[in-house]
Amino acid sequence: MQNVIFSILAVLVISYVVLYLRYRKETKSKLAKSEPEEPKQEKSESKQKKLNEELAKTCRYFDYNKEDINKVIRLLEAGADPNTKVAISVNYSNDSYAPGYATEYVPLYSETENEEVKRLLRAFGAKTPEELRAEWEEQERIRKAKEAQEYALRETKEKAEKEAKAKADKQRVDAYLAARSSQS
Repeated sequence: MQNVIFSILAVLVISYVVLYLRYRKETKSKLAKSEPEEPKQEKSESKQKKLNEELAKTCRYFDYNKEDINKVIRLLEAGADPNTKVAISVNYSNDSYAPGYATEYVPLYSETENEEVKRLLRAFGAKTPEELRAEWEEQERIRKAKEAQEYALRETKEKAEKEAKAKADKQRVDAYLAARSSQS
């Protein structure tokens, strides 16, 4: 009798272990299927950032002797952004004893001194500072027009609400006074 009970328990324990391992394997495979999407996106963003940094470094510190022009071409063909912004340090202070340095981000095009590199950047879609300024001004104009339209709409709505409230108040007072005069 004990052997039968022991055999049944052994079968139950083994079945439980097999089911647990199968469940664990299925959950791991589900996790593995859902995770690759995020790392791919992170990898592409990381790759893009590295390409942009390498392009900025190559363009800013261009060396004729190192065949950097070929490197610039390879980076641009690989997908580096020709409108990459680079950090520069700007002194805003007129006082030489207490300089007021700040970091500004400017387009790579304006920080590149080599004319051939500038031509390559333009060919791949880089914008000049003038084009960027015109684009920014257009965006500002659109933003201000939208703000003005929203303000006018808000003002019109508030005025209509005030008039409706005043009309409702007048009707309420008229009704109250009419009811009061009919009671007396």
